[in-house]
Amino acid sequence: MHLRRRAAGVALVLAATSFNLLGAPGTAAAQSQGGIVLPLRSHWQTLADSRHVYVSSPGDDAVLATDHDGQVVKKVEGLDGARGMAESADESTLYVALPDADAISVIDTATLTETRRVSTGTDTEPESVALAGDRLFSGYQATVFDAGIGSVAIAEANPTVRLDDNPVWYGKPRLASSSGAPDRLVAAETGRQLPLQ
Repeated sequence: MHLRRRAAGVALVLAATSFNLLGAPGTAAAQSQGGIVLPLRSHWQTLADSRHVYVSSPGDDAVLATDHDGQVVKKVEGLDGARGMAESADESTLYVALPDADAISVIDTATLTETRRVSTGTDTEPESVALAGDRLFSGYQATVFDAGIGSVAIAEANPTVRLDDNPVWYGKPRLASSSGAPDRLVAAETGRQLPLQ
């Protein structure tokens, strides 16, 4: 019982903090509370490094790059359904899942321009990306009922995508990795709720 209340309180604080950071589109309320209204219609993921804060926006087909004070540096557009993001350890490259293009965008973080796209295969609709070892992994839709985890050796000039031989996820898995364990990939299932105890 105590855990449920604490989890609900954390979720409420996170929701309130996220709303204040991103602001309510088209309103002055966020600015009057010290927030900054970003020129985006939607939000999927926020990722920060030592120079920029990146916000993916599927509704804008874009990634917005701001400085740490929230001032817009550049909006990288033409990113079909931009969703999950991951960044190289040296912060030189940003990878963005593009489910509407069945691809992953590769963005140079110095120029904030797309340098190439890596196809993930027809109807894969990648949503989440993470780097582990020498591969870039993506959670993708395999069939109407199943999802899987695919990967590419991103350093190759013409990377080949490897997809699960037997995808068993109910929904596109959310992926994560850490520079503290660079060869480890963490995957979690979405769409199902586990009971809190």
